[in-house]
Amino acid sequence: TGKAQSYSGAVTLGQNTTLSGSSVTFVGDVTSSRSLNVMGDAIIYASHVTTNGTTQNYSGTVTLETDTTLTGTQVTFADVVSGAHSLSVVGNTAINGGSVSTLGFTQNYDGTVALGQATTLTGSMVTFGGNVTSNSSLNVVGDVIINASHVTTTGATQNYSGTVTLGADTTLTGTHVTFADWINGPHDLNIVGDVFINGRTVTTLGKSQYYGGTIILGDSTTLTANTVTIGAGISGDYALHIEGNTVINAGNVNTVNHAQSYNGTVTLGADTALTGSSVAITGNVSGDHDLYVLGDMTFGGTTLNTGSHTQTFVNNFAFGQNAMLTGSQIYFMGAVDGDHDLNVQAGSFLMGGVVNTHSHTQTYGGRVNLDVATTLTGSQVSFGGEVMGDADLFVLAPVIRASSATNTFTHSQNYSGAVSWIGDAIFTGVDLTFGSTLNGTRDLTIVSSGVTRWNGAVGSTLRDITVSGGGVLKINGARVQTSRGQTYHDKVNMLSDTTLTATAVTFNDEVTGTGYLHVIGNVNLNGGSITTTSGQSYSAAVNLGTHTTLESTNAGDIVFAGALVSLVATLATAPFVITHFNRVQGWGILANLLEI
Repeated sequence: TGKAQSYSGAVTLGQNTTLSGSSVTFVGDVTSSRSLNVMGDAIIYASHVTTNGTTQNYSGTVTLETDTTLTGTQVTFADVVSGAHSLSVVGNTAINGGSVSTLGFTQNYDGTVALGQATTLTGSMVTFGGNVTSNSSLNVVGDVIINASHVTTTGATQNYSGTVTLGADTTLTGTHVTFADWINGPHDLNIVGDVFINGRTVTTLGKSQYYGGTIILGDSTTLTANTVTIGAGISGDYALHIEGNTVINAGNVNTVNHAQSYNGTVTLGADTALTGSSVAITGNVSGDHDLYVLGDMTFGGTTLNTGSHTQTFVNNFAFGQNAMLTGSQIYFMGAVDGDHDLNVQAGSFLMGGVVNTHSHTQTYGGRVNLDVATTLTGSQVSFGGEVMGDADLFVLAPVIRASSATNTFTHSQNYSGAVSWIGDAIFTGVDLTFGSTLNGTRDLTIVSSGVTRWNGAVGSTLRDITVSGGGVLKINGARVQTSRGQTYHDKVNMLSDTTLTATAVTFNDEVTGTGYLHVIGNVNLNGGSITTTSGQSYSAAVNLGTHTTLESTNAGDIVFAGALVSLVATLATAPFVITHFNRVQGWGILANLLEI
């Protein structure tokens, strides 16, 4: 008509109907089993406009003057819809006008919703009962209930300014999805695209959360789910807490100056860097990928396994129960602490100076590399491979090791407890201090350019001992026992009465000491002199390889129970001198070698 139309009572349509006018006003309900097409603005005072089994189309604006239900196979809005009243659409909806605003009141879409352009839905609550599809953005101002399986804005954004309640397993697809408030619902949430989480909590109790794109945190955030999958990383200078198991298929989770905590298992699906002020993981970690943690690390699980890949802990590492760490290489760049057993099944780099397991054990299955002066404290320390590094090593615990070497090059080693090993053991460094017993199943080699101290008994099941390197060996353990030989290329200083037991003991440098020296087995004297404050006794043959002086400064006995053999073919003077003795037993075996 080009003019306004107004229907003050109920309207019944007997066939497909088009109403054309500047505006069309329905005061009473409209019912029909035929389609309704309103060409012009519509003003609806009616509570129901029903076109059972057919469509409704509104080409102009729609103004709601009461709570209204529109029922049809599809309702199409070509322009904006507004009104401070509830709107319910029973059937599919096509929104092409860019805006539906029911200020302070609800909107309910029972069927699918198709958006023809960028659209804003404003209401106290917006409910989607069917899937939403669009190639344009969706902005919901108000709380939203999603009972649909999909909300898709292909190539465009989704923004939810209020709370989001999930009434079904839901996939949100868009370039990015923004949540300004919390999300809640016992259903799976799958986001395909980047996501901005500004509402602090996403809770899908007993169900999963999957984030295919990056997650940007706009506030401290807790994600609660059976499993949370991170597909492309997390960033944001806010705290992150994940309550449930976590799968990380991305390269980085970066909370900058704030903490990260994972209250469940963590599975690595890609090389992963966790960056924050601190990182706490309460469950086991697994995945054949590199793990890099920048921030203090607290581990509450029992196994941290990166298969054939590395683990790097840039800051301190603390653990809350017996823990096994497995990987190709493990880098501890800060202090390691925990009153529990620590088992490292990998090559390890100790760069933080301290590994303290208090009253519990430490086990290193691979090579240990020392980058700085390092102290290992525990009830027992076991090395399965060699220990290497140009740095001081202090072990405040008994040590058990496999056949291997410990080399601190120009630095010292200090062992406060007993040291034992299976196979051969080589200790190389400057100053080597063994505070308790030394024993193994095969050979012991000491290479030291400084002072080596044996403060406990050495041997019982050992085969051979070799000491070299140009330093001094100080023996304070009373007994050194091997089943085969003992060879001392360096100076030997005894700090108490000492018994050396071997098939053959060889001294290639001078020997001095406090107390009594007793050698059980043959002895080779190539060092020129043996000086003790008390006596000396030799139970078997004494072989002289050079001019030799035996001195007992406090006039103790020097006793020879075996043959005395000079290995010096011709000497200008007698090769054997004894001074400051009380008496010498075995004169008859000395022949002409003796000078007194």
